[in-house]
Amino acid sequence: MKPVQHLQKGSALIVSLVLLLVLTVLSISAMRGTTMQERMAGNFRETNAAFQAAEAALRVGEQYLNLATVGPFKAATSACSTGDSGLYEERIGDNPERWEDTDCVWITVTTGNYEGQAPEYMIEQRRAYADVTGSLAADAPLPESRYYRVTARGYSASSGNTPVTILQSSYRRE
Repeated sequence: MKPVQHLQKGSALIVSLVLLLVLTVLSISAMRGTTMQERMAGNFRETNAAFQAAEAALRVGEQYLNLATVGPFKAATSACSTGDSGLYEERIGDNPERWEDTDCVWITVTTGNYEGQAPEYMIEQRRAYADVTGSLAADAPLPESRYYRVTARGYSASSGNTPVTILQSSYRRE
């Protein structure tokens, strides 16, 4: 009888290297997924912070409209106010949106604690409309109602101040 020879040619090494390669690919894939989820969570946090800041500025602008007097307003043909009031008469013609106009004055919200840039707002006076819910006396004209548009922009807490959220509301003084 001849002795049995073990004819191993390194198959254990090849199998272990293939398994190591599969584990490496799975690990890299899991790390990429985790990194993407971390980015999505951070973006959601930044977007939410910008939205909350813009909403806070919107409420400050609406609180201003609750005061006994508001104004002054510029003429309807001018683009923007240059004063501190931040109140603008409605524009005429094809002009850029207010938040894109570099000549407009934004009012910075000074109350609150914001990690990034403080939110801002502006108020536009819209043209007066006849109030159909007013007096229907034949000898008196319909009373007019004034509408205002409050535009607010909030910034995220990141150093680049992006994303920016812009909110608008329409407001009627009673």
